[in-house]
Amino acid sequence: MTSQSIYTTFFNFSVFLFLSLLSQFVSLETSRFNSNDGNLTTRCIEFERKALLQFKEGLTDPSGRLSSWVGKDCCRWKGVSCNKHTGNVFKIDLRNQGGDSCSLYEGLADNYNSSSCLGGEISPSLLNIKYLSYLNLSMNDFYGIAIPNFISSLEKLSYLSLSQSNFGGMVPPHLGNLSNFQYIDLSAFVFYYNIWASDLYWLVGLSSLKYLNLGGVNLSEATDWLQSINTMPSLSELHLLDCQLPNFPKAIQNINFTSLLGLDLSFNDLNNFTGSIVNAALGNYHNLQSLDLSSNSITGDISELIEGLSGCYNRSLKESILESNKFNGKLPDSLGHLNYLRSLVLNDNLISGPIPESVGRLFFVKELDLSFNEMNGSIPTSLGRLTELTKLQLFHNSWKGLMSQNHLRGLAKLRVFSISSNTTCIFNVTHEWIDMLDLCDNQIGGVVPNSLGISLVDLSFNRLEGTIPLWPNATFLFLNCNLFSGAIPLTIGSIMSSLITLNLSGNSLSGTIPLSICKLKALTGLYLSDNHLSGKIAIHLGDLRALGSVVLSQNNLWPCS
Repeated sequence: MTSQSIYTTFFNFSVFLFLSLLSQFVSLETSRFNSNDGNLTTRCIEFERKALLQFKEGLTDPSGRLSSWVGKDCCRWKGVSCNKHTGNVFKIDLRNQGGDSCSLYEGLADNYNSSSCLGGEISPSLLNIKYLSYLNLSMNDFYGIAIPNFISSLEKLSYLSLSQSNFGGMVPPHLGNLSNFQYIDLSAFVFYYNIWASDLYWLVGLSSLKYLNLGGVNLSEATDWLQSINTMPSLSELHLLDCQLPNFPKAIQNINFTSLLGLDLSFNDLNNFTGSIVNAALGNYHNLQSLDLSSNSITGDISELIEGLSGCYNRSLKESILESNKFNGKLPDSLGHLNYLRSLVLNDNLISGPIPESVGRLFFVKELDLSFNEMNGSIPTSLGRLTELTKLQLFHNSWKGLMSQNHLRGLAKLRVFSISSNTTCIFNVTHEWIDMLDLCDNQIGGVVPNSLGISLVDLSFNRLEGTIPLWPNATFLFLNCNLFSGAIPLTIGSIMSSLITLNLSGNSLSGTIPLSICKLKALTGLYLSDNHLSGKIAIHLGDLRALGSVVLSQNNLWPCS
């Protein structure tokens, strides 16, 4: 064999060996970097696996949610995610998805041991997971322990949710050192454990934060809350529900929430959130989509707030919840400029005047609630243009005039409609329009009709008289607290066989309870108290298997012997 042929053979063998080794290496790396789900590494890093096991040891886990945390490959453990190229753990998601309540009282329940709620202590071993960017322990129960201070040393953390997990104590201000934060949810059940923050100055450095939820955290001492939040240019959602916020600052300048999409300040005491404050603040919410200021005892003219919200830059608003405040004044015509609105809830205020015709321009609105106000005037026919409307609440006002089906002709999606008036208002529609009739507490007098094709009827707390009607289609019938008299019809059980709830209490009914009531097999509630009924209570009432509530007091009845 010549030297040339030897060289050629050696070269070919070398190439073959190289290609063979390369093939095995590629196969090995493919196996390493691709797990069964295509996202996780086959093996995790050993010291991170040990850190996770130490973390597990500190937790209580009555239902065995962490039973998969065994073996060498921690990247396959439930709730753990790894970088598919490096093997580093970057995500721990242990939120409770079991549907069980993790309440303070759950420990008293017999089935607590089967609870899916994690508890115990949070081990500082998590500090050994250097690339941890996502930590979710929400909807668990940590029995009032403090949020661990070491969390503020997890340098890569960008997502933190400890929501509704019963932490207590002071919110660690050093969380503000984590400049990567984009999402923080520390919301709490306020009636369980006291979680609080004396100020919000620690938020100042979180320029990348997009979502902040401190609902239920006691911020009564945080007088700097608005100024601190105003330093976060990327914030898109802010939830401060029931935080015992101190009053809204009186002097406001240069508020810039142009990135804000959702704002929830409900259940606080921001009663001076009015006038120029409204214009200064809300006028800069150019992209605001959801606003919740409910239950704040806010005073002031509702027209100023609507004007501020309906400015030329605020056409994005989809939800405005302002219930249970003390807004007065009239709804302005500019209401119609909020033409992307889906929900407008203004019930339980002091708003007066009529509904403006411009309401007909709210083409996308699904819910309109003006109940429990002091509104008056006639109902505008422009309501009939709201073709997306599913819920319309107008009760407990002082409407006047005639309301006919012409007002409602375009409301094909309407499912809930309630109206009542302290003054004379005639409601004239054919029965095809009515799915549910609710005219309770209106001081309506007279005799009810003999026929009515409606399933749910509430005529309670009026001054109706005559005998009890027999309406075959009725399933829920509330005629309590009226002036009905005479006997309960003997055929009530056979003619009104679909009844689920029957409430005739607080009338002047006499005679006995008819045996035909025992035919109401679907009946779950029977209320006949405070009448003049007499005689024996039918023993066959016990045969009604669905019956869960029976009230017969304040009569002259006695049980069968």
